[in-house]
Amino acid sequence: MINTRFEEYKLKRELKRHGTSYTFKRHKENEFGCLSGELEEVATIIGLYHETNNYITESVSDGTVSRNVKSPMLLCLCQDVLFAKLKIGDFVEIANVATGKTKTYYITGITDISDFGIIADISLRVIDDGTVC
Repeated sequence: MINTRFEEYKLKRELKRHGTSYTFKRHKENEFGCLSGELEEVATIIGLYHETNNYITESVSDGTVSRNVKSPMLLCLCQDVLFAKLKIGDFVEIANVATGKTKTYYITGITDISDFGIIADISLRVIDDGTVC
């Protein structure tokens, strides 16, 4: 049996120590359900930015080429995500620690880790704005 209160305490302690505040935004809709071009702030959540490795394979007639692709994610409390009512398609701007440049990321999914209702992992996808770095 897992002590869920202790697991929640450990995450809260880590978020307090190393967490960063992220503000999520959403495009407003008009009365017809179309995007109006205006933005609204949905919520501000404290989370830990991390990346996981995904592998992309390309099959060629003579062999297979595979490469790593990083998938950005935010680790945060499940109760914060539920309270914020985040949706797929909301976005957040995250600054690079080394360069200070910001990139915009869309939410592509929200996962409840181990289905305990304690830890949520928000999957993100970078918006390609055409710049190299």
